[in-house]
Amino acid sequence: MNKNSCKYILFSVCFMCLMIFSGCNVTQFLNEDQIYLKNETVELKGNFKSNEKTLLKENLIALTNIKPFKREAIYTYYKNQGKIDSAKAIRRTFYQMISKEPVFFDTVFIESIKNSMTNFLQKEGYFDAKVTYETSIKKGKFGSVKYIAEPKSQYTFRDITYEVREPELAVFLSPFWDMSFIKRGEVVSDLNYQKEKLRVTELMLNNGFYYFDPSLVGPLVADSIGLEVNAAFRINETDDRKVVQRYKIGRVNIHSDFDPNYNKLYNLDTMVNNYRFLQINKDFKVKPSTILQYVYLKNGDYYSKENFSRTYRQLNRLGLFRYINVNQVIDDGDTTLLNVDIYLPPAKTMDVSYDIDLNYANLRTSTTKLFSVAVQAGTSIVKRNLFNGGESLRSNLSVGYETSFNSLVNRVDFRFQNSLSVPRFLDFLGIISTMKKIPTKNGRLLSEKFISTLDDRVTTNISADFEFVNFTNWYRYYNLNGSYGFDVIQDNEHHYKWNHVGINYFKPFVFSNYQEVLEKNLFLKQSFENPRLFTGLLLRDLTYTYKSVDDLYGQNQRLAAYFEVSGAEVSLANKIFSKDKEWKLFNTVEFSKFAKFYAEASQTKRLFNNIMAAAKFGIGAAYPFGSSKSVPYLKQFEIGGPFSLRAFPIRKIGPGSYQDPVQLENFENGPYYQTGDLKIEFLSEIRFPLFYIFKGALFLDAGNIWSLTSDNDVNPGSRFNFNDQPWTQIAIGSGLGLRADLEFFVFRLDVGTILKNPYKDKITGTYDPYFNFNNRLGRLEYNLALNYPF
Repeated sequence: MNKNSCKYILFSVCFMCLMIFSGCNVTQFLNEDQIYLKNETVELKGNFKSNEKTLLKENLIALTNIKPFKREAIYTYYKNQGKIDSAKAIRRTFYQMISKEPVFFDTVFIESIKNSMTNFLQKEGYFDAKVTYETSIKKGKFGSVKYIAEPKSQYTFRDITYEVREPELAVFLSPFWDMSFIKRGEVVSDLNYQKEKLRVTELMLNNGFYYFDPSLVGPLVADSIGLEVNAAFRINETDDRKVVQRYKIGRVNIHSDFDPNYNKLYNLDTMVNNYRFLQINKDFKVKPSTILQYVYLKNGDYYSKENFSRTYRQLNRLGLFRYINVNQVIDDGDTTLLNVDIYLPPAKTMDVSYDIDLNYANLRTSTTKLFSVAVQAGTSIVKRNLFNGGESLRSNLSVGYETSFNSLVNRVDFRFQNSLSVPRFLDFLGIISTMKKIPTKNGRLLSEKFISTLDDRVTTNISADFEFVNFTNWYRYYNLNGSYGFDVIQDNEHHYKWNHVGINYFKPFVFSNYQEVLEKNLFLKQSFENPRLFTGLLLRDLTYTYKSVDDLYGQNQRLAAYFEVSGAEVSLANKIFSKDKEWKLFNTVEFSKFAKFYAEASQTKRLFNNIMAAAKFGIGAAYPFGSSKSVPYLKQFEIGGPFSLRAFPIRKIGPGSYQDPVQLENFENGPYYQTGDLKIEFLSEIRFPLFYIFKGALFLDAGNIWSLTSDNDVNPGSRFNFNDQPWTQIAIGSGLGLRADLEFFVFRLDVGTILKNPYKDKITGTYDPYFNFNNRLGRLEYNLALNYPF
């Protein structure tokens, strides 16, 4: 089958799908008195700051039926209605993904939304707000609503009084009113009131007032003078004297192998550090010391809801118990004590999973296509509670094979990855212990709150990996890697990863095809040919990731930064103890000395309706130091491919405007191998709905890689130099994308075309590589991948 036939078939299939779904008649499912609600919009009147107007409008839209009307999904819903409930799990999930239950035009429903909007604006301090709506019906079957909101002026607090009717509570709360969210000048909003109510409730529940009821906090008593409000924050009296009683923790019983079906006497009843352990089995499956590390309930302490929640959260993080149940009851003898029972039914400690991937690929040449097949198979084993201390060992074994039918590509890879995770902070080298003892003006260098966060959020990881790759006629290498470090999940948005100690041994073997490349490319030769050892004793690498939670429209921001260093400690010791001789392991293995940094920022923003804009900017640099002359090939930057410049194959362009003569003469159609020390990249796209589950995209990408060391000056145009006008070496590509959004994941096809090469074409004398439009169509770049590129 030739290339043109494939294009015509692909076009025909897409056109037929478009015709089928665009012809879906969903009105046939309506009763006589039913109308589909197709569209809802919100108009906001008045003068606001730009961010204030955006936030208000987003919140008002959230009160409507925010899911867009999808004719094809509704059609599928009705057609498969009888199949969804009876289908098996996988098929039922698929039906639910491609179907959508319709929303009908209902004046009662519309009126309730109008009232909800009015109520919301008043809770935001716009007490004079007014909301109206306009409706329209198209063809008698499709209705639209436009809500018109006019908030008017916002009220603020003037004088505040705090009235606590119970003396015991008034005495306790008196020192804390200075931290109130309700202050002069603050907006009279329900948000501020709820924040203050929550603050007071948490103060009470974390300081012994076990029976404190938030409903005792009454509504604000207020009167207005113009746009200012005098208010009283009131806590009412109660007849239940338990509410004003402060409780302490009494006995703590831990049922460490609890079984709800067991109704006999426990076989083990023992005290450990003033905690009572009750066991069905005589031997502990989880060490008591491990469990007690995550129990924050101590005899004699005041009751604290936060400590109960922290205990539940930390025990659950161990992954050793099917569920966590923490119960408390008042002591029969001393009614000021709460006795606690912690029930821990053990979970399964061994999991085994398997996976296999089968992929087809096309290697395009100027005259034909080479079809290849790739198979990847693997197994994963997870053993929890390895040493009875909550440790988790994960081992992954995978084997891959790729070959083309004419044997131009023949690649085998083998990977064995092992990671031991310990759900606590293990400071083997004593660095954190030392740092928290260092005094500063404001106390210790590391605060108790920071140390507490480490205890709650950190996982210690120790890993050992092996990788073998054999690329016939090109190269073979072994890669051994070991590391010790930490993962810290601060919250849902912030994540830190610090590899404290890392050692990586890389041993390459070069074959005929790649040897020819290396002999004529000193930059690649220095970075690939010799065995290397990457080392880090205090800091191997550090990663920070920030990802905001998606809002109603799917808008978000993301920031990621990565820093890696190798050989710093070795280089320093080498200079101190043997500055006249470069250290090598066994006199043959080089200690690689380099530093690498990369950062990227991305944002997804709604333009209008369901049209979204997304952009990402990334920049990174790697540089050798000490006796190293180049950054290792594995640590250099590459560009191109489905998650980078989509109009260019991965590793085809760069560094700079350099064109590798060996690549052009012998391997014009791949495989490609260009890398660099500096990377600048900008990706952008406009995303828009098409029909059914399909979405489209128009993208524009730009960027390149460069070398930074003078040793690469033998390759003209490859080094980043302002005298060479590096902005003229930026590659630019554009194209169209088709995405199938199945909610859990997205199938993505991006078709890119080159707008500008980083070098001038030898034939045309321009940066545009194409002679005409037909020439451009014949050399499109296809990228098939899962999920969005950023």
